[in-house]
Amino acid sequence: MLSSNTAPLADDLIIGAKNIARFIFDDENKQRRIYALSEANALPTFRIGGTIAIRRSVLLQYISEQERLTISKDISPVSY
Repeated sequence: MLSSNTAPLADDLIIGAKNIARFIFDDENKQRRIYALSEANALPTFRIGGTIAIRRSVLLQYISEQERLTISKDISPVSY
C-alpha cells in the first residue's frame, strides 16, 4: 500500500516523446531530440511496449545531478 505522501506511479510517468519534449523543452515538436538523447543514453528513459517513457522524479534528479557535476567542474581549483 502507498503511503499518503507517495504519488501513484501514473502521476510520476511521462509517456511519449512528445510529452517528454513538452516537459523538458516546452516544445512538443522537439520529440526527435528526445529520441536522439535517449538513443545516446543521455536521458534515463525506458520503453513501455514501443513507447518511450521517463519517470518525472528520476528526470528531475538526473538534471540536478548534471547541474551539480557541471558546477563542481567549473569551480575546481586550477593546477599549474
